[in-house]
Amino acid sequence: MLNRIAATCILLAAVAAGQNSNDTGSEAALRNHIKAAYEARENSDGDAEILAWRSAYLEAFQLKLPDPMYQSLMALDQLFQDNDRPQERVASLRAGADALRKFPGSGPIWAAQADIALACALEDQGKRAEAATLARKALPVLEASYGFRSREYLDTLRMLITMFEEDGNAAASALVAKYKEIERQRDTEPVFGYQPDARIRPLLEKLSASFPKNVIEAHLSLGQISAIADKLPEKNPFRAKALADAGAACLNRKEKVDPKVVALAEGYLRKALEIRERAMGTAVIADTSKLSLEVLHLRRYQEEADILARHYASAGDQKRHLELLERTLGTFERLLGAEHPALAGPLRRLGDFYYGNNNKERVKRIAEGTGKDDARLDKAIGFTRRELTIYEKAFGAEDPILANTLARLGEMYWVKGAEAEAKALDGRATVLRSAQMVGLAPEVTLQQEVKQLRAFLRFEDADEELEIFKKLH
Repeated sequence: MLNRIAATCILLAAVAAGQNSNDTGSEAALRNHIKAAYEARENSDGDAEILAWRSAYLEAFQLKLPDPMYQSLMALDQLFQDNDRPQERVASLRAGADALRKFPGSGPIWAAQADIALACALEDQGKRAEAATLARKALPVLEASYGFRSREYLDTLRMLITMFEEDGNAAASALVAKYKEIERQRDTEPVFGYQPDARIRPLLEKLSASFPKNVIEAHLSLGQISAIADKLPEKNPFRAKALADAGAACLNRKEKVDPKVVALAEGYLRKALEIRERAMGTAVIADTSKLSLEVLHLRRYQEEADILARHYASAGDQKRHLELLERTLGTFERLLGAEHPALAGPLRRLGDFYYGNNNKERVKRIAEGTGKDDARLDKAIGFTRRELTIYEKAFGAEDPILANTLARLGEMYWVKGAEAEAKALDGRATVLRSAQMVGLAPEVTLQQEVKQLRAFLRFEDADEELEIFKKLH
């Protein structure tokens, strides 16, 4: 262990200090190191994968490419975490963050993200004070780069709040107030001329604060929210949102929840889905190139269906879980047609449903020579193949977005025992992943990302990417 830690510290500290191990960097070498890393992952060779990512990190540093530097660093972080090597994890993240800070453009942003990863690593070791200091240092960088409403900023703020609350730090209350104010602003802004009822937000906060300790108070708040929401127009996105938020507040709990409240919360989420289905209508959405009221309802529909699906999965209710996933796919197909890229999400969830159960038993049956006729596995492959076909038609066969789908499909074929198909899929995924990390001009990468975000109906995220790109370049 000490030798491995020393190797990581020396290697990454040398980079942070600007001491190159070779005279020149090579993009071809970088691609080869990344390719070797993915091949080692497919072969479950952890040591070889770590060595390859270290080499990729050093090569990227010499080439002054902060993006592949950061991605290599995150890959090492995950490997050290998965293999219970905490000291190497901390050493690599600390040195990597220091090195990234020296690069202009995206360097400081990736350094802030590395600081957040380091904060998580230190938190895992019980070093909460140091972790909180790092997370707090990263906040202004994220706010300046992404905006205070961005997922990166809000996730970091939420993590910092959790750390401070668990440690009894008085600063937690100010951060909580800031977080709530951001949420309040997001929830009260008019959407397509529709507005929420101002009474709903205080009731939701009251529900979250009182439940599950006070079941009577929870019932009262739920009833009040429902009564207010029912008076809003059906097309008003805030009507379904109020019901979904109330239901989620009761289901997203680690504590044991009163069965009657659970049943009521499930009903609220189902009602929210029904309201959105009626609001969207049955006709195909004519224009999916921009945000519309129907597109907004559809996006929220998926989010709320996911909440209910996770609940059914945790409760072991496979029948309702499957019915919900099939209903969601049917809604997307009805509104977008059979080949729209946004269908990939519902298809992936169905594939995961069939593939994500009893995999250990499948592997055992394959080892015994009896596992090739697994009907659930075949269904998972069918959904994932359809997802891949949609991606290929929308983005082309060489787009890096295909990599994860190819890898997941390859894994399914390995489990099925179809070695030739699995190797071919894994090979395609490896090539696309290595190409994704280096070799493209920033403008080309941006165009790819914006195209993908818009294809998935995430228009605001696409605009945010463009704004960030302007700041960095």
